[in-house]
Amino acid sequence: MTEQEIRVSVVVPAKDECDSLASLVAEIGAALAEEAHELIIVDDGSQDGTAALLGELGRRYPTLRVVRHAHCAGQSMAVLSGARCGRGAWLVVLDGDG
Repeated sequence: MTEQEIRVSVVVPAKDECDSLASLVAEIGAALAEEAHELIIVDDGSQDGTAALLGELGRRYPTLRVVRHAHCAGQSMAVLSGARCGRGAWLVVLDGDG
């Protein structure tokens, strides 16, 4: 998928959301299956296995992009980091716990 084809960029800031991200990624993928989209999850310095989970999910979901903050920068900065990476005409922000 080229940048021009992406219509919707979904940004999800996440800190220690290992328990909720797999279902959230699946739900977003299903909801936008007919729409050219990308899902950008910003791991904001998680300490609970979120990074490993995102690596696994990235292999299963080609529309998933991961941005990692080495240290917690806060939800606003995570949203801003994701928005800066977004390539879609529309930007949607969802919370990491669904």
